[in-house]
Amino acid sequence: MRNTISYVFEIARELLFPAAGLFCSKKIDGRAYLILLEGKFERAGWEKIYSKVKEKAKKNIKNVQSVRVSTDTKNYQYGMYMATENDIRIGVFVCRCGINIAGVLDTKKLAEDSGKLPNVVHTTDNISLCTTSGADLIKSAVEEHKLNRIVVAACTPKTHQPVFRAVLKDAGVDPSYLEFVNIREQVSFVHMNEKEKAHIKADEIIRAGVARSVFLEPIPEKIFPVEKKALVIGGGAGGIQAALDLANQNYEVHLVEKTATIGGKMAMLDRTFPTDDCSI
Repeated sequence: MRNTISYVFEIARELLFPAAGLFCSKKIDGRAYLILLEGKFERAGWEKIYSKVKEKAKKNIKNVQSVRVSTDTKNYQYGMYMATENDIRIGVFVCRCGINIAGVLDTKKLAEDSGKLPNVVHTTDNISLCTTSGADLIKSAVEEHKLNRIVVAACTPKTHQPVFRAVLKDAGVDPSYLEFVNIREQVSFVHMNEKEKAHIKADEIIRAGVARSVFLEPIPEKIFPVEKKALVIGGGAGGIQAALDLANQNYEVHLVEKTATIGGKMAMLDRTFPTDDCSI
């Protein structure tokens, strides 16, 4: 099946030319945004074209969600938003992280502002989203508001992303639909003396996260059997210990050493500090 966005543009071009002096297209927040410049025709004429595009698009493209018009009669600009995703419902959760984030950022205001973004149907802030109560909050919101995209604005994903992926899985949402936004290490920690600018940055990062969440797709996970064999390269003290640890777990271990003997640097020493024991 041809690219949906491209096909929408193809329909628009077919119906709009030669009425428009210039035609261009942009993608904004996951929607196809069609813009007519210098199209100096009456509103009624635009509505007629708009109706035709909408009718033909919905007839030919199965996953078109909605089409709506946007106009700027002062500059003779007419546009159209055409959603091409299946009923995207985004929930934005802003973590206060005690005072680590809330001490610098107005998390309540960030949550309220994100609620004005396209496809966002629920927003809230919470003192600690990574706790059991925070997880329960997300799960109940998913069920109540039928959320299928989750944007978490909190700390670093390096440590906490697996936590929220598990929460989504428990809530019946594919973990691939999680967008994690770092407003602690990237904002509140590094801009604590510039609260106003920090708030602007956090707001922009959350906006970007919401826009990106529209394009998230399920990432399939595959499990492959692993042979209980291991290759350890290097027969020094670390390699020997690793080989022994693996062997104790019933792994077949192959220890490779480039020299004639194992032991590495330790084999070159007579005594070791502080016990004065033999090094081998």
